Amino acid sequence: MDGFDFPLLLFVLCAICAIRLSYLALVFMLGIKKDVYPENIDLVPVSIVISARNEADNLMTFLPIVLEQDYPNFEVIVVNDRSVDETEDILRAFKVKYPRLFTTAIAPTDQHWAGKKYALTIGVKAAKNDFLLHIDADCYPQSKNWIREMVKRYTLGKEIIVGYGPYSKTSGLLNALIRSETSLIASQYLSLAKIGIPYMGVGRNLSYKKDLFFQNKGFASHMELMSGDDDLFINEVAKNKNVGVAFDSDANTVSVPESSFSAWLEQKRRHLTTSIHYKWSTQIVLLLQYFSAYLFYILAIISIFVYPSWYPIYGVIPVFWLLMIGALYPLYKRMGQLDLLIWAPITDVFILLFYPVAYFQNLILSGNPWKNY
Repeated sequence: MDGFDFPLLLFVLCAICAIRLSYLALVFMLGIKKDVYPENIDLVPVSIVISARNEADNLMTFLPIVLEQDYPNFEVIVVNDRSVDETEDILRAFKVKYPRLFTTAIAPTDQHWAGKKYALTIGVKAAKNDFLLHIDADCYPQSKNWIREMVKRYTLGKEIIVGYGPYSKTSGLLNALIRSETSLIASQYLSLAKIGIPYMGVGRNLSYKKDLFFQNKGFASHMELMSGDDDLFINEVAKNKNVGVAFDSDANTVSVPESSFSAWLEQKRRHLTTSIHYKWSTQIVLLLQYFSAYLFYILAIISIFVYPSWYPIYGVIPVFWLLMIGALYPLYKRMGQLDLLIWAPITDVFILLFYPVAYFQNLILSGNPWKNY
């Protein structure tokens, strides 16, 4: 437009765009850059640890997939965490067929309060090998090479391997949102870990060395919280150079998603209770990411109303969405999640609307948005 005076509002919008575009650049580099491994990879002995509470059906379906991995030296330890269903019977039957399966059980008691963290601690203590690999009872490896793909990152001198755990695909809008939100969040923590700012992992696909667990005294610093066996532990022990990432499709584990919005909201509320316990440096990085996203959309929309005759402003959000899809394409291709690309812009906005709902629901129900429940 002739004589247009570039105002402060648009300068701020451009600065926010630069922050968001720098994040997209990190995601793009994560997708296109591949690690180089030695020709002869040392296949280290691995202990897979699974905590199971009333997971009889899932163990029947998914445990054989774990036990039949194509890897020469591994054991599977299942901790029966006070189950009252047929979990014990199923484990007993599987032990006859699979000699690499070992089990231990936690007896029901009123004094037991630490939940999954206590069960995992028991499993880690029972592990014979120095390299631990975690998967949840309601998950399954996407390929027979899952162990191999995860632990080969240790040849790069890492102590922690953070994996990706997508949800299985079904029909419906909710499933698409759950899968897309999971993939978009994964692109964030994986790309930050890759550049030396690791802050979390997911317990359904996570590996670390046994001595790292005991050096940190396990989950002792946050044992009173029901959540955090994955993200809080990694937030404590991760350093800028000791974390590897694994997200190629053969390294993935697949989980069964929630089937109702209320159950998913409950799950996200539970996850929210741990973020306040992250390191300050992590919280600052995440706040910058989320506030820049909020400001981007708010300022872009305000600018349209303030400068309706400056036509380039109408293209800011659509162009950013196209750049987002382009940046995510290499990563989603390696993840095996290309069908979610079109959902990325929608999910980017949805997250900004959905997370405050979870925050305020915690606030209303407990009087504290960060209260563990």
